[in-house]
Amino acid sequence: MQIAIGSYDGLVAGYQLTRTAESANGDATNCFKFTQKFNDNSHLGCVKSLAVSPKGILASGSTDETIHLFNLEREISIGTLVSHEGDITCLKFVGKDFLYSGSADGTIRMWRTRIWELQRTFKGHKGAVLHFDVHPSKKLALSVGADKKLIAWDLVAGKYSFIRNMKKVCEAVVFNKSGTRYAIRSGSTVDVYDLTATEAIYTEDIKCHINDTAFLNDDVFVVAGDSESLILFDAAKKCRLMEFASHKVRVRAVVPVRTSSPDSFLLFSCSSDETVKAWSLQLTEKTSVCLASINVCCRITSMAVHAPGGSATKLLTAPDAESVPAVVAGKKKKNLTAKKVLPDVTDSTTKRKGILKDPTVKKAKGSKKLE
Repeated sequence: MQIAIGSYDGLVAGYQLTRTAESANGDATNCFKFTQKFNDNSHLGCVKSLAVSPKGILASGSTDETIHLFNLEREISIGTLVSHEGDITCLKFVGKDFLYSGSADGTIRMWRTRIWELQRTFKGHKGAVLHFDVHPSKKLALSVGADKKLIAWDLVAGKYSFIRNMKKVCEAVVFNKSGTRYAIRSGSTVDVYDLTATEAIYTEDIKCHINDTAFLNDDVFVVAGDSESLILFDAAKKCRLMEFASHKVRVRAVVPVRTSSPDSFLLFSCSSDETVKAWSLQLTEKTSVCLASINVCCRITSMAVHAPGGSATKLLTAPDAESVPAVVAGKKKKNLTAKKVLPDVTDSTTKRKGILKDPTVKKAKGSKKLE
């Protein structure tokens, strides 16, 4: 599982969260660690937005009006998209085929990921596009702008469906997991709407500026603001679910990752205190445990997480004790119950050729190359 962060000085850095050996007392808090994977200094301005595709392509948008593309698996830069005439404010991958980008130039642009060409430009805002989100059906998108407008976009037809005038500037809009609700944040408040309703069904004011909002499931959403805490609310029950101290100063971004359990989540948070943290949340028990933390030594502005299907569950699941060799005095004991798997005799020649061609495998003395 990989985490990318953007900074004020144009740096994009990547980290990997891994699980180490289980502690003797079964405590999981010391069993995880962050490892830095890469640094990329391609941008000339503040990195305002990050997004990761299902294939592991990282897109970063900056005040330098460019979008940089980075392959997380190969850890190399693969190109730059240049079309906007303003700061890149929001990025969103939709499936494997499209990347959407919002900008201070008032437009949202659609890029085809296979050939990285501009396919369509959505125009409707008279001011900067501050944020947008795409419905899970991939046919609808909502955007908010500095012009105090909420615009619904028909992504199939390539035009807007309706424009709603808001009472104040809205900073972000996010859908829940099924697309039945969406939340709009503005200043210190979050308003939750049913998809077909025009009035908010739930409003919450946390008394400080909100920097990020994300849904964990269809009802529960997390709010990160200028306070030191992360707060979870339940839109269905219209109540505050839980709150816990997370960082020393304001929290800049949060990214939840689902597991196989509907009440268990892996949550990543980053802060102006220059730290990134991983949390294990249990909604039923209302508990939060910090699994790992790292100081990135830069002023963080944005964050994205690449979590392939099942990776969160696999990461949080303790390894089977029977499958881990016992260690005594720094030496591994032989696992007497383990069986050695022999290659199939029908394709042994093919397998041996593959092994000898592998540069990481050393050739044994006296062995001959297969022809």
